[in-house]
Amino acid sequence: MQRKYLSQLWKYFFATAVLLCFVGCGRQGAPILSVNSEGSEAEFPENSGQVEMQRENREQSAERRPDDAGLPKDRQPEQEAVLSRERTTAAFDVGSFFELNLAMGGDCVYGFGRRKKGEKTILFQVGAEDGTVRDFEEELEPEISVRAACADNSGNLHMLLSKQGNSEWTEILALDKSGQTISRIDVSDVKDEADIFDLCMTIGADGSYYIFYMHNEGGSILVLDRNGGRKEHFAIDVRLVGLGTGRSGQVYGMAYGQNGQYLVMLTENGETESCPNGEFQGMPIIINCLYPGVRCELLLGNGAYGAWTYEDGNLEQVIPVDEMPYKGQDVEGFGFLNDGRLCITGYGDGVHTIECLPVEREK
Repeated sequence: MQRKYLSQLWKYFFATAVLLCFVGCGRQGAPILSVNSEGSEAEFPENSGQVEMQRENREQSAERRPDDAGLPKDRQPEQEAVLSRERTTAAFDVGSFFELNLAMGGDCVYGFGRRKKGEKTILFQVGAEDGTVRDFEEELEPEISVRAACADNSGNLHMLLSKQGNSEWTEILALDKSGQTISRIDVSDVKDEADIFDLCMTIGADGSYYIFYMHNEGGSILVLDRNGGRKEHFAIDVRLVGLGTGRSGQVYGMAYGQNGQYLVMLTENGETESCPNGEFQGMPIIINCLYPGVRCELLLGNGAYGAWTYEDGNLEQVIPVDEMPYKGQDVEGFGFLNDGRLCITGYGDGVHTIECLPVEREK
């Protein structure tokens, strides 16, 4: 009987040892789950170096992410803006045009122009990096012209259309990147003045349209809501050659006077206030492209003379004249993309070419 008891005891210990080995092997092969402030993640002890590298990459990405905490809610980007340091070149073929205008925004180039005089205006989109052309179904009748155009922070195109010159506005037409109509806003009765010239337009942080124009009595800024309703109308005593919205949501204008060009801010009461150290004295050309930066407050540019950044009263030229890929009449269009690059299109030997140049520097 004692021998039988010892035999059963031995079997018990043997079964326990096998069970412990099985549990131990199962624990060794399974991931150890831990929860931290960034959510749930699986850590594999045998790949601890890879996990550490992933954590470092995530932390570096967070450091590169722009601080959007202080931006208005409506200004929060739909997709996180990532600063690009890559220079790219692409060619695209859209055939010949009697007149062609280009606008940049998001990650693409928009084109609108006529094949022949008196024909309809054709609209299209080109990928800034790959040169892929997408023709839009939307066309503009021969008597309709695009008088001002800009892109919002989602890359949608907004065009101020007019009939028979600058004065007879018809509508603001908004298209997405596929050419589908987002909205058509009637603006035929929103202004009081006639004989309008020098139009420029930007979209504010809340989606409002800011339109500057000159007329016989001076300059005016008209602010329209998203539905075309008239919100504000300001008479200003400076001539603006460009409008833009900064990363903070502040609306800026490039004023042009006898002493040169200088950057101004639009205040709440419709007045303009000069920006500290925002003068372009002696500049022979007009800086008329203003766009929000990824890290800096504002990007400024000219298609032949380069690009500048503006942040906390510091105006710095980051792309000089000698680094510009096209000169004079070879420049078809220019502007900034959402990744902070200057986008320039040029034409030569029958080829349209897109150059994307990094502007903002790593901090």
